[in-house]
Amino acid sequence: MRLLALDLQRYGHLTDAALRFPEEAGLHVVLGANEAGKSTALSAIGDALFGFPHVTRFAFLHETTQLRIGFEVLARDGPRARFARLKRRKDALLDASDSPVPEAALQRFLGGAGRDLFEKGFGLNAAALRDGAKSLIEGGGAAGEGLLAGMGLPHLRRALDRLEKAADELEGTRHKLRRLPRAIDDWQAARRNLDQAAVQPKEWTDAQEALTRIHAELMRIGEEAAALKAEELRLRRAKAVRQPLAEVDRLRAAMAEVADAPALPAAAARTLDAEAAAFDKAARDMAREAEAAEALEAELATLPRDPPILALQDAVDALAAPRAAAAAAEQDMPQLRQDAAAAEARILRHAARLGVDGTA
Repeated sequence: MRLLALDLQRYGHLTDAALRFPEEAGLHVVLGANEAGKSTALSAIGDALFGFPHVTRFAFLHETTQLRIGFEVLARDGPRARFARLKRRKDALLDASDSPVPEAALQRFLGGAGRDLFEKGFGLNAAALRDGAKSLIEGGGAAGEGLLAGMGLPHLRRALDRLEKAADELEGTRHKLRRLPRAIDDWQAARRNLDQAAVQPKEWTDAQEALTRIHAELMRIGEEAAALKAEELRLRRAKAVRQPLAEVDRLRAAMAEVADAPALPAAAARTLDAEAAAFDKAARDMAREAEAAEALEAELATLPRDPPILALQDAVDALAAPRAAAAAAEQDMPQLRQDAAAAEARILRHAARLGVDGTA
């Protein structure tokens, strides 16, 4: 399997950092300053391929639930696929369309390799390389073996030593180091514990009956709770509409008191307002006229009474009507004089054309 792309979308102190590994290149070198994120990228490869550990060191910039790594892999036989890894307990592996996929979809590219093999044989950091070199010098160590395995060197001596050690642990001379007898003892103890922990049929039957009663009681309590909830909702609705319904009843009672009143036109309110305004104006005018009449009455009371003038009262009253006609005629007099002057001018013009004296 080859890694073609690594997208550190939210991981460690990196956000949307991308690495591309062209498949035609035989060697890829990632160069960066100290604290640039090289070790972070190496850890991200392990987390992307094998999942985040229960406790991660790379959730200090982004929340744990927001961690996300994208990557693209190429299988030895040609197929390629793009995945995304999230920090969650379920559905942590997504395909290119962000749909959850089982881990088996990625395992076919890994070929059965696990995180331990990756970290000891491929994802070696500086500390692991130093430990591997030390293991090579001492002739052992998983990292040293991984490096030698890549070189194709046999490890027959170490393999034989391991086989001898395993055989000695199974059937050695010291009882406390013999794994096989100890495993037999543990198996026999487990059988005894199993017999002691076995449940008798009567106890099982009683437990089943008790469980059935508990389930029935739970169902009854659930139904009662549902009924109480429904009643609570009904009472809440009744409380919410109580005040509006009381107002409706009051308005209906008020309408019943005037049920025999004649129906008024739609503009009755405007007409009433206009009439009320006119009535108020008339009342003000009447008050003003009454005040003026009182003033005239007071003024009249102060006038001296002249018997000769009072004797002419009927004659004066009789002249009231002609006086109005005379006043109107006096107002019309200027117009009549203007019309007479215009008529006289026309007569003089016509007389001049006829050669007669128009002044006669």
